[in-house]
Amino acid sequence: MTINFNKFKLIVVSILTLVSICWFSSCRKEEKVITEEQTVTIGGKKVDKILIGPDTPNQEITLTQELTLDNGLILPIGTVISRIENDPSSLRYRLPESYLVTGVSAGGRQLASSAGTITCSCTQGNGCTPFVAMSGKNLVEGCALGKYCSSCKTTRSARQGIIIEGKDETWVEASGLDIINIKEGIHFVIDRKELDSLKCPFSFIIGAGEIQKEVFDFMDGFQKDKLEQVRSAKTIADIPVEYSLIHVSVYGRVFLMPVQRSLAENSTNPLLNELILTGPNANPRMATASCRCTSGSKGCKLVERNALIGKAIYCEAGECVTCQLKY
Repeated sequence: MTINFNKFKLIVVSILTLVSICWFSSCRKEEKVITEEQTVTIGGKKVDKILIGPDTPNQEITLTQELTLDNGLILPIGTVISRIENDPSSLRYRLPESYLVTGVSAGGRQLASSAGTITCSCTQGNGCTPFVAMSGKNLVEGCALGKYCSSCKTTRSARQGIIIEGKDETWVEASGLDIINIKEGIHFVIDRKELDSLKCPFSFIIGAGEIQKEVFDFMDGFQKDKLEQVRSAKTIADIPVEYSLIHVSVYGRVFLMPVQRSLAENSTNPLLNELILTGPNANPRMATASCRCTSGSKGCKLVERNALIGKAIYCEAGECVTCQLKY
């Protein structure tokens, strides 16, 4: 067998050249640089460095500061944001312990979970990916438009929390998302200062299974007589006269709920007694309850819903940034 050394040398040189090109270009991962072919939509803010997103080496990041999404949802410190395998259009986030994301599915089911997604959908063309980046000293998120996508939108989904066979997860698209911290607890609101500090929910969070049970356990001690009537009341006028609608803080979100006055008056908390006996919400009918949006766009509407504890009244924030329950 005869070897043509010149030809062999040419083959070796060609292979080494290809390896060098691969190493110094496409095979070597570097931090993502925004090119002319990618436009970043983050409300005009300058992006200095993309932490996780298209073609970045990071598979996940842990937030060291709060991240406000474009719909006002605030991801707390400690949230882990990661890529989703085979889904470049979405990022997954998992909230730290004691936090839940709540929302409503298209079928009207109230959800609560520790995880959700940030998804970018290209509405004209294809190639729209979410990212998290630094803008100065602040964290921002947005959608990177590929050269084949001229318009995209951001959507939010809450995780249903069902795990099938220990590996598959069922994800449900949702609206009215809100993030709550269960460490804030459930308690009666006893003064105006606290009432003014509470937020209005974006959806009927007390309808979610885990939260519904906690609310029921709390209210059960203040509802004893005429339970069938109070829990089946279709209107405020149907609530028994022995009951008053009292402000309740549910993990920092304010609701009006029916409380039996005789039980509350025997409470060891004198401020609660005073609120029930002389406060403006001592009237069990509470027909004057209203909602007011002081910052933001449309939303902040008065809603009456039936729950396990009976009629619950609240202001649904919608797209209103600062929504207040007035009385």
